[in-house]
Amino acid sequence: MPPRRLPPLPGGALSLGSARALGMSDHDWRDERLVRVTEGVRSLYRPADLRERARAFALALPEDCAFSHVTAARLWGIPLPAALERDELLDVMRTSGRGYVERAGCRSHRGLERRDVHELDGLRVTSLADTWVDLGDVRASRPGRDDLVVAGDAVATLWAPPGVRRTALDVDAAVVPLRRALEARGSPRGRRVLDDALALVRPGVRSPMESRSRLLFVDAGFPEPEPCAPLFTPGADGSVRATSCGASNGWSGSTRVMCTAPGRPAAPTRTATACSATRTGRCARSSPRTTTTPCDAGPCSCGSPASWGSMSRRSGSRDPARGPRPSRGGSTQRMRAVRLRGASSRRQERAQA
Repeated sequence: MPPRRLPPLPGGALSLGSARALGMSDHDWRDERLVRVTEGVRSLYRPADLRERARAFALALPEDCAFSHVTAARLWGIPLPAALERDELLDVMRTSGRGYVERAGCRSHRGLERRDVHELDGLRVTSLADTWVDLGDVRASRPGRDDLVVAGDAVATLWAPPGVRRTALDVDAAVVPLRRALEARGSPRGRRVLDDALALVRPGVRSPMESRSRLLFVDAGFPEPEPCAPLFTPGADGSVRATSCGASNGWSGSTRVMCTAPGRPAAPTRTATACSATRTGRCARSSPRTTTTPCDAGPCSCGSPASWGSMSRRSGSRDPARGPRPSRGGSTQRMRAVRLRGASSRRQERAQA
Protein backbone atom coordinates (compact mmCIF):
# COMPACT_ATOMS: atom_id res chain seq x y z
CA MET A 1 0.00 0.00 0.00
CA PRO A 2 1.56 3.35 -0.99
CA PRO A 3 2.25 5.76 1.87
CA ARG A 4 -0.31 8.42 2.56
CA ARG A 5 0.33 11.72 0.80
CA LEU A 6 1.15 14.56 3.16
CA PRO A 7 -0.62 17.90 2.78
CA PRO A 8 1.38 20.68 1.06
CA LEU A 9 4.04 21.91 3.45
CA PRO A 10 6.32 24.96 3.41
CA GLY A 11 9.94 24.48 2.44
CA GLY A 12 11.29 25.28 5.90
CA ALA A 13 10.49 24.06 9.39
CA LEU A 14 7.04 24.37 10.91
CA SER A 15 5.66 24.21 14.41
CA LEU A 16 2.85 21.98 15.62
CA GLY A 17 0.40 24.88 15.62
CA SER A 18 1.29 25.81 12.04
CA ALA A 19 0.95 22.17 10.99
CA ARG A 20 -2.56 21.91 12.39
CA ALA A 21 -3.47 25.16 10.65
CA LEU A 22 -2.40 23.51 7.39
CA GLY A 23 -4.72 20.57 8.04
CA MET A 24 -2.17 18.02 9.31
CA SER A 25 -3.47 15.34 11.62
CA ASP A 26 -1.54 13.89 14.55
CA HIS A 27 -0.82 10.86 12.40
CA ASP A 28 0.71 13.09 9.71
CA TRP A 29 2.74 14.92 12.34
CA ARG A 30 4.33 11.64 13.45
CA ASP A 31 5.11 10.57 9.88
CA GLU A 32 8.63 9.16 9.57
CA ARG A 33 9.23 11.19 6.42
CA LEU A 34 9.32 14.37 8.50
CA VAL A 35 12.55 15.34 10.24
CA ARG A 36 12.17 16.02 13.95
CA VAL A 37 14.35 19.09 14.47
CA THR A 38 13.32 19.57 18.10
CA GLU A 39 10.28 18.90 20.24
CA GLY A 40 7.30 20.52 18.52
CA VAL A 41 9.11 21.35 15.24
CA ARG A 42 9.19 19.26 12.06
CA SER A 43 10.72 19.82 8.64
CA LEU A 44 10.81 18.10 5.26
CA TYR A 45 14.62 18.34 5.26
CA ARG A 46 17.32 18.32 7.87
CA PRO A 47 18.67 21.86 8.50
CA ALA A 48 21.72 22.41 6.33
CA ASP A 49 23.54 24.96 8.50
CA LEU A 50 23.42 26.86 11.77
CA ARG A 51 21.11 29.56 10.44
CA GLU A 52 18.46 27.03 9.41
CA ARG A 53 18.74 25.22 12.76
CA ALA A 54 18.33 28.51 14.62
CA ARG A 55 15.26 29.40 12.59
CA ALA A 56 13.76 25.98 13.33
CA PHE A 57 14.46 26.19 17.07
CA ALA A 58 13.11 29.77 17.19
CA LEU A 59 9.66 28.37 16.35
CA ALA A 60 9.62 26.45 19.66
CA LEU A 61 11.42 28.98 21.90
CA PRO A 62 9.64 31.59 24.03
CA GLU A 63 9.21 34.93 22.29
CA ASP A 64 11.42 36.76 24.82
CA CYS A 65 14.49 34.62 23.97
CA ALA A 66 17.48 35.68 21.90
CA PHE A 67 20.51 33.81 20.63
CA SER A 68 23.74 34.73 22.43
CA HIS A 69 27.35 33.71 23.06
CA VAL A 70 28.81 31.31 20.48
CA THR A 71 25.59 31.01 18.47
CA ALA A 72 25.25 34.78 18.12
CA ALA A 73 28.92 35.10 17.16
CA ARG A 74 28.53 32.53 14.40
CA LEU A 75 25.34 34.15 13.15
CA TRP A 76 27.12 37.53 13.00
CA GLY A 77 30.03 35.93 11.14
CA ILE A 78 32.61 36.54 13.88
CA PRO A 79 35.59 34.15 13.45
CA LEU A 80 35.96 31.66 16.28
CA PRO A 81 38.33 28.82 17.18
CA ALA A 82 37.59 25.56 15.38
CA ALA A 83 36.29 23.88 18.56
CA LEU A 84 33.61 26.56 18.94
CA GLU A 85 32.75 26.55 15.23
CA ARG A 86 31.87 22.85 15.62
CA ASP A 87 29.68 23.41 18.69
CA GLU A 88 26.28 21.80 18.06
CA LEU A 89 24.42 23.39 20.99
CA LEU A 90 22.50 26.63 20.48
CA ASP A 91 23.04 29.37 23.08
CA VAL A 92 19.71 30.99 24.04
CA MET A 93 19.19 33.73 26.63
CA ARG A 94 16.25 35.14 28.60
CA THR A 95 15.88 37.86 31.19
CA SER A 96 16.94 37.11 34.75
CA GLY A 97 13.34 37.07 36.00
CA ARG A 98 12.37 34.19 33.72
CA GLY A 99 13.29 30.55 33.99
CA TYR A 100 15.96 28.77 32.02
CA VAL A 101 15.08 27.26 28.67
CA GLU A 102 15.06 23.49 29.14
CA ARG A 103 15.20 22.03 25.66
CA ALA A 104 17.47 19.40 24.13
CA GLY A 105 20.01 21.00 21.81
CA CYS A 106 20.06 24.32 23.69
CA ARG A 107 22.42 25.89 26.23
CA SER A 108 20.41 28.31 28.35
CA HIS A 109 21.57 31.64 29.84
CA ARG A 110 19.93 34.50 31.69
CA GLY A 111 20.62 38.24 31.82
CA LEU A 112 19.16 39.45 28.53
CA GLU A 113 18.02 42.69 30.18
CA ARG A 114 21.67 43.80 30.37
CA ARG A 115 22.25 43.30 26.64
CA ASP A 116 21.09 44.95 23.45
CA VAL A 117 19.11 42.74 21.10
CA HIS A 118 19.16 43.11 17.32
CA GLU A 119 17.25 41.31 14.59
CA LEU A 120 19.49 39.51 12.13
CA ASP A 121 17.83 37.74 9.18
CA GLY A 122 14.65 37.40 11.20
CA LEU A 123 16.42 36.04 14.29
CA ARG A 124 16.80 37.80 17.64
CA VAL A 125 20.49 37.94 18.56
CA THR A 126 22.56 39.91 21.06
CA SER A 127 24.46 42.90 19.69
CA LEU A 128 27.98 42.65 18.32
CA ALA A 129 29.53 44.28 21.38
CA ASP A 130 27.58 42.18 23.88
CA THR A 131 28.34 39.04 21.91
CA TRP A 132 32.08 39.79 22.05
CA VAL A 133 31.94 40.29 25.83
CA ASP A 134 29.96 37.04 26.19
CA LEU A 135 32.75 35.13 24.45
CA GLY A 136 34.87 35.66 27.55
CA ASP A 137 32.21 33.76 29.51
CA VAL A 138 32.35 30.64 27.33
CA ARG A 139 33.28 27.77 29.63
CA ALA A 140 33.84 24.92 27.18
CA SER A 141 36.88 25.59 24.95
CA ARG A 142 37.24 29.08 26.43
CA PRO A 143 38.82 31.49 23.91
CA GLY A 144 42.25 32.87 24.76
CA ARG A 145 43.56 36.39 24.34
CA ASP A 146 44.47 35.92 20.69
CA ASP A 147 41.05 34.41 19.91
CA LEU A 148 39.32 37.41 21.51
CA VAL A 149 41.55 39.82 19.60
CA VAL A 150 40.62 38.08 16.33
CA ALA A 151 36.93 38.34 17.23
CA GLY A 152 37.32 41.95 18.36
CA ASP A 153 39.10 42.92 15.14
CA ALA A 154 36.21 41.43 13.17
CA VAL A 155 33.64 43.33 15.25
CA ALA A 156 35.56 46.61 14.93
CA THR A 157 35.88 46.08 11.17
CA LEU A 158 32.14 45.44 10.82
CA TRP A 159 31.51 48.85 12.39
CA ALA A 160 34.22 50.67 10.50
CA PRO A 161 33.26 52.37 7.24
CA PRO A 162 35.02 51.22 4.05
CA GLY A 163 38.57 52.51 3.73
CA VAL A 164 38.93 53.30 7.43
CA ARG A 165 42.49 54.15 8.46
CA ARG A 166 44.08 53.07 11.70
CA THR A 167 44.71 56.46 13.26
CA ALA A 168 44.34 56.90 17.01
CA LEU A 169 40.88 58.39 16.48
CA ASP A 170 39.75 55.45 14.33
CA VAL A 171 40.92 52.91 16.90
CA ASP A 172 39.21 54.71 19.78
CA ALA A 173 35.97 55.11 17.84
CA ALA A 174 35.96 51.45 16.82
CA VAL A 175 36.46 50.05 20.33
CA VAL A 176 34.13 52.44 22.18
CA PRO A 177 31.09 50.09 21.85
CA LEU A 178 33.20 47.16 23.07
CA ARG A 179 34.50 49.14 26.02
CA ARG A 180 31.01 50.37 26.95
CA ALA A 181 29.58 46.86 26.82
CA LEU A 182 32.43 45.55 28.97
CA GLU A 183 32.11 48.32 31.55
CA ALA A 184 28.35 47.81 31.74
CA ARG A 185 28.88 44.23 32.91
CA GLY A 186 31.06 45.15 35.87
CA SER A 187 33.21 42.07 36.46
CA PRO A 188 32.09 39.33 34.06
CA ARG A 189 33.89 36.04 33.74
CA GLY A 190 37.10 36.45 31.79
CA ARG A 191 37.35 40.19 32.54
CA ARG A 192 41.15 40.15 32.69
CA VAL A 193 41.65 38.47 29.32
CA LEU A 194 38.93 40.68 27.81
CA ASP A 195 40.79 43.79 29.01
CA ASP A 196 44.05 42.47 27.54
CA ALA A 197 42.37 41.69 24.23
CA LEU A 198 40.55 45.02 24.04
CA ALA A 199 43.86 46.90 24.20
CA LEU A 200 44.97 45.06 21.03
CA VAL A 201 41.76 45.32 18.97
CA ARG A 202 42.23 47.22 15.69
CA PRO A 203 39.74 48.07 12.92
CA GLY A 204 40.35 47.43 9.25
CA VAL A 205 41.52 43.82 9.60
CA ARG A 206 40.38 41.55 6.79
CA SER A 207 41.20 38.04 8.01
CA PRO A 208 41.82 36.14 11.28
CA MET A 209 45.38 35.23 10.27
CA GLU A 210 46.15 38.90 9.69
CA SER A 211 45.24 39.53 13.34
CA ARG A 212 47.31 36.59 14.54
CA SER A 213 50.37 37.55 12.49
CA ARG A 214 50.18 41.08 13.92
CA LEU A 215 50.14 39.64 17.45
CA LEU A 216 53.21 37.53 16.66
CA PHE A 217 55.21 40.67 15.94
CA VAL A 218 53.87 42.48 19.00
CA ASP A 219 54.65 39.55 21.33
CA ALA A 220 58.14 39.25 19.86
CA GLY A 221 58.88 42.88 20.79
CA PHE A 222 58.72 44.42 17.32
CA PRO A 223 56.84 47.64 16.57
CA GLU A 224 53.17 46.93 15.97
CA PRO A 225 52.45 46.64 12.24
CA GLU A 226 49.53 48.53 10.81
CA PRO A 227 46.62 46.52 9.38
CA CYS A 228 46.18 47.12 5.68
CA ALA A 229 48.85 49.80 5.59
CA PRO A 230 48.89 51.84 2.35
CA LEU A 231 51.75 50.90 0.06
CA PHE A 232 53.57 53.37 -2.16
CA THR A 233 55.45 52.00 -5.13
CA PRO A 234 58.03 54.13 -6.96
CA GLY A 235 57.40 54.15 -10.69
CA ALA A 236 59.98 54.00 -13.45
CA ASP A 237 59.49 57.71 -14.15
CA GLY A 238 60.22 58.63 -10.53
CA SER A 239 56.58 59.09 -9.56
CA VAL A 240 55.04 57.40 -6.50
CA ARG A 241 51.73 55.60 -6.68
CA ALA A 242 49.62 53.92 -4.02
CA THR A 243 48.96 50.20 -4.26
CA SER A 244 46.59 47.98 -2.31
CA CYS A 245 48.11 45.62 0.25
CA GLY A 246 45.21 43.16 0.62
CA ALA A 247 45.13 41.20 3.89
CA SER A 248 48.53 42.22 5.17
CA ASN A 249 50.38 44.08 7.90
CA GLY A 250 52.94 46.77 7.28
CA TRP A 251 54.87 49.61 8.86
CA SER A 252 53.94 53.08 7.60
CA GLY A 253 56.54 55.44 6.22
CA SER A 254 59.09 52.74 5.45
CA THR A 255 60.52 50.97 2.44
CA ARG A 256 61.46 47.35 3.00
CA VAL A 257 59.50 44.52 4.57
CA MET A 258 55.91 43.65 5.15
CA CYS A 259 54.21 40.48 6.35
CA THR A 260 51.12 38.95 4.85
CA ALA A 261 48.49 36.59 6.15
CA PRO A 262 48.83 33.01 4.81
CA GLY A 263 47.31 32.52 1.40
CA ARG A 264 47.71 36.16 0.42
CA PRO A 265 50.97 36.85 -1.45
CA ALA A 266 52.82 39.99 -0.52
CA ALA A 267 52.92 42.74 -3.08
CA PRO A 268 56.28 42.64 -4.91
CA THR A 269 57.28 46.06 -3.66
CA ARG A 270 59.76 47.35 -1.09
CA THR A 271 57.18 49.10 1.02
CA ALA A 272 57.68 48.65 4.76
CA THR A 273 60.54 48.39 7.21
CA ALA A 274 60.91 45.98 10.10
CA CYS A 275 63.85 44.86 12.20
CA SER A 276 66.54 43.12 10.20
CA ALA A 277 65.65 39.89 12.00
CA THR A 278 62.44 39.64 9.98
CA ARG A 279 64.47 39.33 6.79
CA THR A 280 64.97 35.66 7.66
CA GLY A 281 61.56 35.05 6.14
CA ARG A 282 59.89 34.22 9.46
CA CYS A 283 59.14 35.78 12.78
CA ALA A 284 60.70 34.13 15.84
CA ARG A 285 57.29 33.48 17.37
CA SER A 286 55.50 32.63 14.13
CA SER A 287 53.88 29.42 13.12
CA PRO A 288 55.11 27.64 9.97
CA ARG A 289 52.29 29.26 8.02
CA THR A 290 53.13 32.88 8.85
CA THR A 291 55.74 34.28 6.48
CA THR A 292 57.30 37.56 5.58
CA THR A 293 58.71 38.81 2.33
CA PRO A 294 62.53 38.55 2.33
CA CYS A 295 64.36 41.83 1.90
CA ASP A 296 67.72 42.25 0.19
CA ALA A 297 68.08 45.88 1.22
CA GLY A 298 70.79 47.20 3.51
CA PRO A 299 70.72 47.72 7.29
CA CYS A 300 67.36 48.22 8.94
CA SER A 301 66.31 51.84 9.11
CA CYS A 302 65.09 51.40 12.68
CA GLY A 303 68.73 51.06 13.76
CA SER A 304 68.27 47.75 15.57
CA PRO A 305 71.09 45.22 15.19
CA ALA A 306 70.68 42.16 13.02
CA SER A 307 69.66 39.02 14.87
CA TRP A 308 70.12 36.24 12.36
CA GLY A 309 71.32 33.81 15.00
CA SER A 310 68.34 33.94 17.35
CA MET A 311 65.85 33.95 14.49
CA SER A 312 67.40 31.15 12.49
CA ARG A 313 67.64 28.88 15.53
CA ARG A 314 63.87 29.00 15.94
CA SER A 315 62.66 29.22 12.39
CA GLY A 316 65.25 27.05 10.67
CA SER A 317 66.15 29.86 8.25
CA ARG A 318 69.68 30.91 7.41
CA ASP A 319 71.46 34.15 6.58
CA PRO A 320 71.41 34.45 2.77
CA ALA A 321 75.03 35.65 2.86
CA ARG A 322 76.12 32.27 4.27
CA GLY A 323 74.33 30.24 1.62
CA PRO A 324 71.84 27.40 2.03
CA ARG A 325 71.94 25.11 5.02
CA PRO A 326 73.78 21.83 4.24
CA SER A 327 71.61 18.77 3.72
CA ARG A 328 71.36 16.16 6.46
CA GLY A 329 70.38 13.35 4.14
CA GLY A 330 73.72 11.51 4.49
CA SER A 331 73.49 11.37 8.27
CA THR A 332 69.95 10.02 8.09
CA GLN A 333 70.97 7.27 5.68
CA ARG A 334 73.86 6.20 7.93
CA MET A 335 71.57 5.94 10.96
CA ARG A 336 69.11 3.86 8.93
CA ALA A 337 71.88 1.48 7.87
CA VAL A 338 72.98 1.02 11.50
CA ARG A 339 69.42 0.15 12.57
CA LEU A 340 69.06 -2.38 9.72
CA ARG A 341 72.35 -4.10 10.62
CA GLY A 342 71.26 -4.33 14.27
CA ALA A 343 67.92 -5.87 13.32
CA SER A 344 69.61 -8.38 11.01
CA SER A 345 72.04 -9.53 13.71
CA ARG A 346 69.21 -10.02 16.23
CA ARG A 347 67.31 -12.20 13.75
CA GLN A 348 70.42 -14.35 13.21
CA GLU A 349 70.89 -14.80 16.97
CA ARG A 350 67.26 -15.92 17.39
CA ALA A 351 67.63 -18.37 14.48
CA GLN A 352 70.78 -19.94 16.03
CA ALA A 353 69.12 -20.23 19.43
